[in-house]
Amino acid sequence: KDLNLGLNVIAKCGVTPWVLPGAIPDADFFIGLSYTQHRERAVERLMGYANVFNQYGRWMFYSGNTETFPYEERVERFEALVEQTLNRLSLSDAPSIYFHYSARFSREDIGAILRAARRVRPKGTYSFVWINTKHQVRFYDRKPEGDGSMSRGTYVVSSPHQVYLSTTGNNPYRRSLGTPQVLELNVRTERPDGST
Repeated sequence: KDLNLGLNVIAKCGVTPWVLPGAIPDADFFIGLSYTQHRERAVERLMGYANVFNQYGRWMFYSGNTETFPYEERVERFEALVEQTLNRLSLSDAPSIYFHYSARFSREDIGAILRAARRVRPKGTYSFVWINTKHQVRFYDRKPEGDGSMSRGTYVVSSPHQVYLSTTGNNPYRRSLGTPQVLELNVRTERPDGST
């Protein structure tokens, strides 16, 4: 808790608390897409927004819709938001951009984001990352010195587009209640030549 408090104090003072020591290869920017939800006269209204990070993990800026919209318009609004966000970035002719979404990308979502991105940079490589925390898969480590959970940072590749990653693992200062759930990372990449 002391480290979390220190990190919050530093961030609130306007200091970037940490960045990676080196750039992530084959990545120019990461764009986290999401939306807020509320009900207005029994109609669900949304507002989309994006947070942009560079290849060092440094937060760059926030971009958002200026008004709420009905759920049925979400695809068109996300398309406009992505185009507006990419136009604010200094991009090479063939950038590598990673989009992360708060829910599983639908075919319509991917199509809208790709249309917007290709209008800005047709030769770009665009990846879509979805993290599933509601799966039922569990992994166990049978080493006698552990507590049965996978060590932090351990990963298992389950398919060419899916990885399970342990972000918790054995903690000597805290007794574990069962085996921690690993994160399921799903990635789909769209290249300029149309291959995935």
